[in-house]
Parts: sequence; structure tokens; C-alpha cells
Amino acid sequence: MRSSSIQGRDLGTHGLLRVLAALALLFLVALAIAPARTRFSEWRRTQARYNALAAKQGIAPTEIRPHQIWKAELGATDRCATCHVGMGKSVAVAGDRLFAAHPKLPHDPADLGCTVCHGGQGRATRAADAHGEVRFWDHPMLPRKYLQASCGGCHGALALPPAELVRRGQALFARHDCARCHQLDGVGRSADEGAAGGDLSTVGLKGLAPDWNARHLARKRASGSTPQAALWRGGNGALEAGEEQAISAYLASRIGAPRFVEAKLLVHELGCRGCHKIFGSGGEEGPDLSAEGRKPVGSLDFSRVHSPPAARPTRTLASWLEQQIADPARLTPGSAMPTLPLSPTERERVTLYLLSLRDPRLPSSLWTRERVRVEKLKERDFASDGRTLFGTFCAGCHGRAGEGNHFPAQKVVFPAIGSAEHLGLASDEQLRRAILEGRPGSKMLPWGTREGGLRGEEVTRLVSYLRSLEPAAPTLERVAAGGV
Repeated sequence: MRSSSIQGRDLGTHGLLRVLAALALLFLVALAIAPARTRFSEWRRTQARYNALAAKQGIAPTEIRPHQIWKAELGATDRCATCHVGMGKSVAVAGDRLFAAHPKLPHDPADLGCTVCHGGQGRATRAADAHGEVRFWDHPMLPRKYLQASCGGCHGALALPPAELVRRGQALFARHDCARCHQLDGVGRSADEGAAGGDLSTVGLKGLAPDWNARHLARKRASGSTPQAALWRGGNGALEAGEEQAISAYLASRIGAPRFVEAKLLVHELGCRGCHKIFGSGGEEGPDLSAEGRKPVGSLDFSRVHSPPAARPTRTLASWLEQQIADPARLTPGSAMPTLPLSPTERERVTLYLLSLRDPRLPSSLWTRERVRVEKLKERDFASDGRTLFGTFCAGCHGRAGEGNHFPAQKVVFPAIGSAEHLGLASDEQLRRAILEGRPGSKMLPWGTREGGLRGEEVTRLVSYLRSLEPAAPTLERVAAGGV
């Protein structure tokens, strides 16, 4: 009796079977769609276009598959060459810049990978995802105008010569028409165009022979060629006093990243280290900037970031830094950082430098020589002459020429320590003591006793530079002639 009752009762078996059948059908559809999506994916269409162009140019086609660069020591898995085919192991083809070869570099991008320099999401195979233009990805690709910030990730610790000397050397390089025989930063004739000299774009990384000018003269004389009149004065090939030093300084600054070099030189004229530490040296009034270029985008407040008219909203570190430099108090209410009187070009350069502070977390075996010197040997990443030291530590408060500063928003006035009145009253010993011990009751720090502060010989050079700003006393002849 009980058995027949159970057999006649509906236990929902038929409904359950219908659900299972529907799920099985959906599973089969998904299995069918998955290869179809891959078949018609963006990267497959891109590689098919590459192969079509390659066939017209007699170049072997690439295998239709994801192309990957794996750099275990960097933790990098880059599939960028899946679309940028010519920048991987395949031959570059003409007709589409996506398939062009990578510009010449001291290292092989096909070995190093892409994201370590460019940023982006290396494992992705869709353009938007790979470029990092997606939510919750903190490191999208660097904008083109800031691309050379990536060079600073490895070479940012390079100690550049004094800015004044570098710029004089650049002018001399142009005046003596060195580009007639050499190519430098894309200017001048290359060896393919018949240039007699080599490419000097990265000579600062390779090291410049101290007797380069003497060797240059010897080769010219041995070849029997007629030197250029502008360079070989008096027929003996001698440069004027100081010219060789200036050209050497300029060449020593050439690391294949002229925009980055200009940005770093500018920062060492603005006094940023007066408030911020970078690579262990500087003040503590503001945050340490040594890893500013890797600041997570998700930690930033974009509510006050203005997007350009008719442009899509930008949530990138570059856009945040641009506006932080332009108007710190608006972007970060309560910020102690003043609004500096910078031109748009200067703001762009400072942004580039801050983006370069993006330690790619290389293993020590891959560190550059300059990074070893700064990290391990505690050498400086800036020149040690008095003018550079003033620009690096003092100019932010006291002005780029020592003229003083007044920041109304911060209700603080900094004295004109480069004025004739100040220097006429202060002795060298008083200047030295003020730098070493600071000024109680003011924002002047005791730079001689702080970690990351000024060293003894640097203080001596800084005092000498300040003294050089004092106008020379008029001569008796000038006074007698009524010239004062």
C-alpha cells in the first residue's frame, strides 16, 4: 500500500531533468562561443592584417597566436607583441605603424619586455585592457609626452653635471656643427647617411673618454682631412678655454632621454629637496617623493581634478600630478605646498620627473651603475657645485636667484639671502652656521645635522656660491669717474 503511494507521487524528477537539460544546452553553447570569440578576436584580426602586408613585401608571415615575452627576474609577462608584432621576434613591416620596429635603444625591448618601461597591463590581449585604460588598474601606459619618464625608472640616479655647463655645452655642440659627423638625440647624420662619427645619443651611459678631444684631433690629423674652421681655431684644433669641459658635460648628460634630462636639471633648479626627500637626501616638510611615480591611482582623490573641455575624464597619475603642481591647495586642501610660478613647459617637465620616480623593482643584479652608487655607496644624484646645491636645496624657499619668496597662502616670507644687503651684513661664518644649525623660530632647517642633509664640503661650496652673488665693490677709478 505504502509502496504504490510513493510510486504515484510526483517527486519533481521531470522538472529537475528539464533544468539539467537546459544547463547542458547552455554549456554546449558556451563551448561553441568560446572558440568563436577567439577566432574573431581583436588580436587575430591584427595579426591577419600583418600577414597580409608581409606577403606583399616578401616577408615571412607570423604564426597566428598570442606572442609573449616573459622576464622572470622582473615578474613581467608581456603579450604586447601580440599586436605590436614588429616589436617582438617578427620582422617589422611597412604600411601600419602598429607593425613598426621599436626605436633604437641601448637594450633589446624584445628581451626586456614592454610594461617595465611603458606601463600597462602586460597579460591582456585587448588594446584597452593592455593599455591599462580600465578601472582598478593603477599603472596605465605613460602618455606619449611623458614616455621618457620610464628611462628615469632605471637611470634616474644618474648624477648630471651642472645645468649651466650642460646647456653651454649643448650650444657649443651646435655652434661647432658637430652634427655634421655625429648623430645625437635624432639630430644630425647617421652612419647610414655617410656620417664619419658615431651616434652619441647614449654616450653618457657608456662613459666618455676624458681625452676624447685629443683623440678626435689625432684621428683628424692622421686622416689628412681639413678640419672645420669653427672648431679648429688657428689651425691647431684647440678649443677655447672651458669649451672642452662644457661639451664634455653635455655629452655626459646624453642617456637617450633628452626630455628626462631637462626635467631633472630643472628640478635641481627649483629647490624641491628643500621640502622633499628623494633618494635619501632632502627635507621632511613634505612627503618623500622617491616612489612618487608608482603612487597607486586608487589612493588618489580625483573629485577636484578638472578634465579638459570635450575630453573624457582622466583618472591617471599623470593628470593628478599635473594639477597638483599647478594648484596644490585646490587639489589637496590644507596642503603646505605653495603654488610655484612655473610656465606650462616647466610644469610638464616637473610632472615628467615625478613620474620617473617609479622604481621598477629590479633585482639588484640588474641595477645600473648609478643606482648602485646612490643606493649602496650613498653618492649624490646631483652635481656638487655651489650653484647646483643652492638650486637643489634652497631655491624653493629663497628663490632661484636668492631673491626671496613670499607665499601669501602659507603666510610665510623667506628672506632674500642673495641680496647685497643680506650678504653685506652676514659673514661667511654666519652663513655657514645658519646652514648647519638652522634658524630657531623659522622654517630654516639645521641642514648640517639632518639625515639626508648637507655635508661639510657641500656647505663650504654653498657659502662660496652665496658670496659670489654679492656685487663687487666699485673701483676707485669708477668712483672718481662718477660711475656710482
